[in-house]
Amino acid sequence: MKRVHIDCINNEDPAKSAKINDDDSIFYQSGKVDYNKIKKGDILSRSSYYKVIQKDEENKKFVVENEWGSKIEMDEHMAKQEFYSASNVINEVHLTHRQIVNQLKHVDGSVLFTVCYRKQPTTQLMQQMIEDKIQKNKKITKVFCAELLTKGESREIVARMKNLDELMGRTYVFDLEIDARHNRIRCIDNRTIEWLIYKGTKYIVK
Repeated sequence: MKRVHIDCINNEDPAKSAKINDDDSIFYQSGKVDYNKIKKGDILSRSSYYKVIQKDEENKKFVVENEWGSKIEMDEHMAKQEFYSASNVINEVHLTHRQIVNQLKHVDGSVLFTVCYRKQPTTQLMQQMIEDKIQKNKKITKVFCAELLTKGESREIVARMKNLDELMGRTYVFDLEIDARHNRIRCIDNRTIEWLIYKGTKYIVK
């Protein structure tokens, strides 16, 4: 019997995203269940991501909406006990790029984080940087060429971890600000990361 690895990304049908491996068990990475088989005493789990759409300061309550449009009212106690915020900063820590990447190794794939990094620069920007270098009669070194690839526009995204490729120096994430029905995967060049907010701590490249 083959092992079926079902990785449900972007709300795909599990049956359509099944991958066959060389084992003799079947497991699902999604959290879907057969409702008719749910019984008293069962323990269930879920991973949901919410956007705050309304906040009542007086009564300390707020309304959130999940990725499928369902709205739920929460209170201060639930927020403190059940949620991490992708933007709420409690502590700040200054780290080197290498240390930031090491932190990424320990990121829980179910917890959201915010990351700021630089996109790949446009051809126009790279050409301008080279022309400025030439006009100043400065040498175009290997270091300068490497810097060209990390001088693009800054971008901040709210994401969750897909995987970290240390060999290639890339981090692959699911961008939660993209509609769940579309491809959410983004590739980040680890050299361009400027800061990261994860579980209430902001890690800043020093």
